Amino acid sequence: PGKNDRLPGLQFFSLGIAPIALIVNPRNPLQNVSAKQAIAIFDGEISHWSEVDPSNRQLIKPVGRLHCKTRPGHWRALLNSEDDFSPRLFEVGVIPDMMSQVSRNASSIGWETPLMVDHHQKRGKVKMLNIDGHSPTDLEYVASGEYPLYRSYSLTAWTKKSKMNDEAVKLIKFLREYVETHYQEINFIPVSHLRKAGWKF
Repeated sequence: PGKNDRLPGLQFFSLGIAPIALIVNPRNPLQNVSAKQAIAIFDGEISHWSEVDPSNRQLIKPVGRLHCKTRPGHWRALLNSEDDFSPRLFEVGVIPDMMSQVSRNASSIGWETPLMVDHHQKRGKVKMLNIDGHSPTDLEYVASGEYPLYRSYSLTAWTKKSKMNDEAVKLIKFLREYVETHYQEINFIPVSHLRKAGWKF
């Protein structure tokens, strides 16, 4: 949530974070990029795959989903502003389109959480890259704070007491407990793990 989301009487409940994977077409032989290379790819400094992998001479076609531009987190962990992205960035509005674009083009690169990559497989197969030698599904490493890309998840309810609001808080607590017990299946880092690792929120 951004500062503009923090309305009087609104209470925030963190669900946790999910790593964001850099995704490429399965035909791309690349398995790993550094965080610096990822930034250079999306800001346009690196324009050809040969600058990362000498065996691949194709022009890189970056794909981005620049949602929630006024809020911190998500793609802003890669580049701080939409103006910092390469003018060749192909922008999509929804996750299925991200999956379709990357899966159809052997030279594309985009990003999405592992959960959504798995959920939208019918839109096309993609491959998740390691960043600095670490997989986005290595949840212990992500919880350490060393993995550079992640998305935060929060839910809100009003603090004013009412039957409807009490039910909303019950639902939020149920969802938090679900994340705590199923975090490995959905590639989340739950609140308890974040606090244990020293995160402040």
